[in-house]
Amino acid sequence: MAKPKILFTLPTDASGLRILGERVEVVVAADPKPETIKAMVGNADVLVVRTQLPADLLERPHHLLGIVRHGTGLDMIPVAAATAQNVPVANVPGVNAETVAEYVVGSFLTLARQLNLMDRDLRTAGWTESRRRAAEICHQAFRMRVHGHQRQLDALPGFVIGADVDTICRESDFIAVCCPLSPETLGLIDARRIALMKPGAFIANAARGPIIDEMALAAALTERRIGGAAIDVYAEQPLRRDHPFLGLDNILLTPACRRPHAGERAAHERGCRHAGVAVDRRRAARLSREPGDLGEAPRALAHNERSQAMGTDTKIRLVEAFPASFPVKEPVTQPRRQL
Repeated sequence: MAKPKILFTLPTDASGLRILGERVEVVVAADPKPETIKAMVGNADVLVVRTQLPADLLERPHHLLGIVRHGTGLDMIPVAAATAQNVPVANVPGVNAETVAEYVVGSFLTLARQLNLMDRDLRTAGWTESRRRAAEICHQAFRMRVHGHQRQLDALPGFVIGADVDTICRESDFIAVCCPLSPETLGLIDARRIALMKPGAFIANAARGPIIDEMALAAALTERRIGGAAIDVYAEQPLRRDHPFLGLDNILLTPACRRPHAGERAAHERGCRHAGVAVDRRRAARLSREPGDLGEAPRALAHNERSQAMGTDTKIRLVEAFPASFPVKEPVTQPRRQL
């Protein structure tokens, strides 16, 4: 007895085709053009939809037992025509939920950090103007199993599995290089360890350029032996114009990405405002010879008490010398004597 025939309008993952091939005959359309689908639908028992179907598809002779949207929604299928001909229509809602969520979060991160613009600028115009947190995001937000390596493995966070570097390279789908540069880490990710990586693995270097053997990485990317890379630091900065990274399409290049995203800028502005209020109040208290109440002002101000010059540039010096990301509460307002 002949196997049922399933027609895919677009190619799908090879593993899925292998599973189906054990029970049915799988046919993949040569292209998604309307005339191609119309010419092939007459021989199919089930149509799996991954592209827009022609509105008049079912006006042709066919013996379809069902139409399945390989994904969410039914907008690609002429549902009314199928219903009129008693052809069941189905979809697989939620099948892409994780992928869509990852895309949305990844897009937010890309847009917030403007990684796409940095990559474009570095390729075309040249140079332009951690570790624990990354592991937490991977584990909590994406439910990844996280391996980590450092000198004291017993000091790793509880959700991180201690492993040696070879094991990390061999078993990881995503590898983040976040360690300091030292004689021990110079060339840590060399050609041998890159060769251990999975064919679809990705590696990101946000630490120091010389930790990765750039030529070995470029060769692996050129030969498509790994999935891709994201590089923010380089052995030689700025990146020279003939560097092999610049000719690759499977690498994301950013020039020591340190520009703040919108949330950091807002925190920075809040810190500036609080620093300004605290400085102004201290100056007023000094002039009135009364102790000023700084409330929960930035720690930078207390540190800066050693400075005897509280001139008009104090706010600028505070912002330059200390981060604005520390927790800040509004200073307590108290009545004071008019100066």
